[in-house]
Amino acid sequence: MKSFSVVIPTRNRPAYLRTAIESVLMQDRPARDIIVVDDGTGLAQAVGNLSDRIVVLDNRQRGPV
Repeated sequence: MKSFSVVIPTRNRPAYLRTAIESVLMQDRPARDIIVVDDGTGLAQAVGNLSDRIVVLDNRQRGPV
């Protein structure tokens, strides 16, 4: 089975982000990595504890991700 990563760009929407991550985690074919690119105020760090497969990258309002 091929592995894949999921990239989730976000900006100041922690409730939607949590829902998106939980949806990815519930899939039949699990993603190898979930990469969250946070273009907001750093709130995405709070979801990093949902899984050890989550990597949060801080883009802090530097433009489109």
